[in-house]
This record gives sequence, C-alpha cells and structure tokens, in this order.
Amino acid sequence: CSPDPAPCELTDQLAELDALDYVNNNASQYNVVAVNISSGGNTTSGYCDDDPRKVAIDNLRAKGIAVMIASGNDGVTGRIEEPACISTAEAIGATDSSTNVADFSDFANTVDLMAPGVNITAASGHDDTLITMSGTSMATPHAAGAWAIMRSVFPNATSDQIEQALKTTGIAVSRTTGGITVPKIQVMRAINYN
Repeated sequence: CSPDPAPCELTDQLAELDALDYVNNNASQYNVVAVNISSGGNTTSGYCDDDPRKVAIDNLRAKGIAVMIASGNDGVTGRIEEPACISTAEAIGATDSSTNVADFSDFANTVDLMAPGVNITAASGHDDTLITMSGTSMATPHAAGAWAIMRSVFPNATSDQIEQALKTTGIAVSRTTGGITVPKIQVMRAINYN
C-alpha cells in the first residue's frame, strides 16, 4: 500500500472480468459509454489478445462502449503493460500539459491515444481533499471523458468512428527514441471532424 494507508484496493483479472460483465449487463440502465481501467501487469511488445478480458472488452465495444486502459508507468518505449495491450481496448499513454511524452509513460505502436497525465489534481478519496499525481492512470480518465463527450455529441456513431475522429484530429506526439508517433486527444477538433 505504500505510500497510501491500508487498506489499499487491489484487483486481479477475475475482479476486472466481474466488473466488465457488470458494466455489460447494466450499460443501458446507467447509460455507460466508457470504462476506465488503471491496472497493470507484464509489459509486452505486441497485442495480448489471448487475455481472457478481451471477450468482455469486445462485447462492450460492440455496444459502443470504449474500455480505456492505462499503458503503464515503466518509462519504456516499444512495450506496454497488460491488459492495455488488448487490441480492442484503448491503450492510453501520458503526456505533460504540452506535447511531450511523460518520461514514466510506456509508449509503443500499440498505444492508441495520449492524454495529459503529469501533475493532475483530482479528488484524493480521503476527507474531500485534492491530491496532485502523475501517471498513465491520470491520463486514462481524460481519454474516457473525451470519449463520453464524443458519444454525447454523436450518439449514433460507432466505436470505430469515434476512435478514428480522436486519432485523426489528435496532435502527433513522439519520443526522441523509437520512431513512434501517437495522437494526443484534442476534443474540439474531434467534434468538428468530418
């Protein structure tokens, strides 16, 4: 739990599968349009479509619900953490407030979108206070929120159409090593995308 006080919340694949199934079964009741997952595992250089969570993610995507997953904070290029490496999930990396890939962010061709993840201030979950943190887990909610905005503007758009609008209109960011470029979300540009 360090540095957080106990009890800290941990998860495993079974808990995430249960949560994804819950969302799938209750999505229409709660008007769910995006899921945020900030968990990690081993890093991989390609897709990990043998992961048992892929079926649940596929079911949600078919309903127009994006599953945004943090790419990981190992600072590596060419690899991201499981389960972000599932091809039908949206793997999210982190930038600073400009167009620089955060030094801690995993960054690869399998990352779908970049979003702000450095010095993000949000609710701490303790005593109504705020906390400032950095990580791909800070960037991923930005991407989920962008998806939700796009879904509200384009309620009949497919997942592929929303993803394409976000990717096409994003600002290209890259790391000096690796020759990889990934778009950083630009919501207004995506809304105006034809």
